[in-house]
Amino acid sequence: MPTCCWSVTPKSDNIASELPPERTLALKADVADSAAIGRAIAQKVEKFGQLDVLINNAGIAETGDPVEIDDEAWRKVISTNLDGVFFGSRAAIPHLIKTKGCIVNTASVSDTGGGWGMSPYNAFKGDVVNLTRALALDLGKKGVRVNAVCPSLTRTGMTEDMLDNEALIAKFEERIALGRIC
Repeated sequence: MPTCCWSVTPKSDNIASELPPERTLALKADVADSAAIGRAIAQKVEKFGQLDVLINNAGIAETGDPVEIDDEAWRKVISTNLDGVFFGSRAAIPHLIKTKGCIVNTASVSDTGGGWGMSPYNAFKGDVVNLTRALALDLGKKGVRVNAVCPSLTRTGMTEDMLDNEALIAKFEERIALGRIC
């Protein structure tokens, strides 16, 4: 099965180098740029002939007291995390209708309740869940499934600072069925 990934980080180059080149297309695109996402989807379809799955997984976080979060930080989180999901989905929908494909949006347990010092992140995660619901209603009748996954704390570059806080990790682990972070 062909693989296509795009990323705002160099990680896609590392992943792509480990995969067969005839089955791999690694692209870099700013998910907050509608035209860039449209080009990336078009390149994928051109190389592989179709699109079966879109996974919207880009994300950033700005933390702090809401009074101290400036407009630029707020807009950066919303444009990357929410606009990116919408732009990627919108560009992919015509292709996914043809293949009866699916969209998977990465949301978070943060969509079900707020977290201290994370108002922009919590806002967009809740929006992603509601956008997922709306897309599912609009696209289900066209044969396209739309779902969200809502993981809890996950080891990523974005959470590195949190992983050293043993008390915080213990609180997360109390509420995770498997008793460990992802």
